[in-house]
Amino acid sequence: MHSESASIMDGYRQRQSRMPFLSFPHTSSFSPYYLAVRARAHDWFIAAGVVPDNSVARFLNSDYTQLTAMIHPACDAERLEKLTRYYLLWFAMEERDEELWQEQGGVRRFYKDVIAYLDSGETDSTDPWLVAYAQTVEDLCLSPRLRERHRVWKKDWLEGEIRVADYGNTPHPNFMEDRHKSIGVMVALSVLCQYGLGVDLPDSVLDHDDMHAFLGCLVRVSSWQSDILTLDAEQARGEVVNTVNVLMAQHNLSQEEGINQIYRRYREDLARAYTCLGVVLGHPWEADQGSVDAYCNSALDLAYGFLRWNQLTDRYVPGIT
Repeated sequence: MHSESASIMDGYRQRQSRMPFLSFPHTSSFSPYYLAVRARAHDWFIAAGVVPDNSVARFLNSDYTQLTAMIHPACDAERLEKLTRYYLLWFAMEERDEELWQEQGGVRRFYKDVIAYLDSGETDSTDPWLVAYAQTVEDLCLSPRLRERHRVWKKDWLEGEIRVADYGNTPHPNFMEDRHKSIGVMVALSVLCQYGLGVDLPDSVLDHDDMHAFLGCLVRVSSWQSDILTLDAEQARGEVVNTVNVLMAQHNLSQEEGINQIYRRYREDLARAYTCLGVVLGHPWEADQGSVDAYCNSALDLAYGFLRWNQLTDRYVPGIT
């Protein structure tokens, strides 16, 4: 136990040296259903056979139920469990990416199959990940409006991933635009936050320019901190497709200068997010104002929770997991 605790602290110190805690003025919450949901979600994931048996323990050790409990603290137990399954598959997809990048055209083929399911609502695939993903999405029983939002934003995410894969292991100039899409946070903000609350806001709210501006800032905040966090792990695998490396190549910067630019952009987008939030909260919506307020708070929970979990998890620290 002592050596395990020491390893955890070593990982935490490594993350602090790479990514000091970035100020985010939001009060953290945590779901009371965490422990009960964690056991059931892990049993489900193991039975689904999504990752190889010899990788299951390492994968689950990152504790994606903890993440879900942090970013969707207002969920009831049933919704929290279903969302945990979704996030387990979200990160298992990253595991698949690492394998598929080794195959010529592997990422494109896999994501095209997922997109085909999103467009049709059906799949005859025997791929364990896609089978589990289709089951998970269907079990959410999304309203037609939320299901369409999920289809649109998930496709946007995957198409961004395909373009990034097509760039190869080089700091492509178009990577910056696609990076914010390939992180996938807009799916969580526009669909999963609503699902967790049991609300379904009208298009006049979710598609309004003011709301888009607010959510866009939170997407970029999540993207900037993620690229700082994953930099060491990606370099250890010999990967250079990271926003820091793209900035270094485009502007002839040192790594420290590239990281400092990311810090600056993070702070700018965080400040902009709260400015946009003020506009959103002051807007005379043709919708229940309490639901809009709860949704905005849930969006902040999600962005803040991702940042806090990334400070706790050893998932992206080489030599720790």
